[in-house]
Amino acid sequence: MSEPGENEKVESILTDVTGIWGLVGMERQYDIMFAENGIAFTVVASGLKMAARAAGVQFGVVGAVATGALTGNKNVRKQFEGLTLREILNLNEKSFYVPYASVKQVSVKKGTLVAKMNFELPDGRFRCQFSKGQIETAQQAVFARLAAKVTDRE
Repeated sequence: MSEPGENEKVESILTDVTGIWGLVGMERQYDIMFAENGIAFTVVASGLKMAARAAGVQFGVVGAVATGALTGNKNVRKQFEGLTLREILNLNEKSFYVPYASVKQVSVKKGTLVAKMNFELPDGRFRCQFSKGQIETAQQAVFARLAAKVTDRE
């Protein structure tokens, strides 16, 4: 995959996005950063941390705190402070960046409980969902840079 420019600025961010890369990829928690020239898919929790969070929910808040599941994403995001987009991507080998020109198609849909977004990328498909409260941010970011590649509109 590509890398962002040296001083590329982030224009908008979707947080706590649950996403899957590829057909049989592992579910991970991402922050999706729409930058000047492309999109950064930054991993903030791996499949194992997400499983710990689910276990914490089953065993109550005490279980979640014991596994660090409730504070994990905040700690990861704290590491982002003062870093360039390229440095943020380098914090996790599963994070990646795609220039807008390389995106083949994108769809954004508001569901009953969550919003969903799908990207057709050169190396496969990225499917994700996030809180409905972030749908406007997602739509604005997608339509600002990828309007010609949008396949489904809400």
